[in-house]
Amino acid sequence: PRYTDTAAGREDEWLPIRPGTDAALVAGIAWVLINENLVDQPFLDKYCVGYDEKTLPADAPKNGHYKAYILGEGDDNTAKTPQWASQITGIPVDRII
Repeated sequence: PRYTDTAAGREDEWLPIRPGTDAALVAGIAWVLINENLVDQPFLDKYCVGYDEKTLPADAPKNGHYKAYILGEGDDNTAKTPQWASQITGIPVDRII
């Protein structure tokens, strides 16, 4: 995406991400939030379905939840680490963390 000064002074940081790789960036950030215990677990338990095993519907496959996907315990066995996200997005690891 192009940087414009429309929001100049209101943005925190502009990340020059490869187009179409936003989901990989979000997954990399989610991995950090989970591993550094920065998630709001009570909020997730109350309002989110499918975040972890506790909130997964009874008929869903084991490890079919979002947390398993992010940690690499799901079907693809690929942890969505900042290093993984960096290779896809082109954003340096230290800016994802």
